[in-house]
Amino acid sequence: MNKPKHTPGPWTAKAYSRTNKCFVATSTGEIIFEQLARSTETISPDARLIASAPELLEALHGLIDFAEALAADGGRSADLREAYNAIAKATGGAE
Repeated sequence: MNKPKHTPGPWTAKAYSRTNKCFVATSTGEIIFEQLARSTETISPDARLIASAPELLEALHGLIDFAEALAADGGRSADLREAYNAIAKATGGAE
C-alpha cells in the first residue's frame, strides 16, 4: 500500500458548545473540518463520517487484499472494482 497523502489518523469528531460548532481534529489537535452544529452538544453525521475516513480507507484496503487472495483466477470482480473506485475517489488517484 502506498504511503497516505492525507493527514494521518486517528481523527476525532467533537462538539464545541461555546461556538455551536462541531469539528474533526487530528491526534495533534489540528482541525481539519469544522461545521455549525444543530445544537450546542451535537456532533453532525458528516463530522462522524469524516472522522472515520482514515479507518474506513485502511479497512477497505485490507478487504481488497483478502478478496484478491481468495480469488481463484486473480481477476477483479465488480465488487472489487467498486472498492478500487472508492479508494481512487478518496485518494484522488487510480488504484
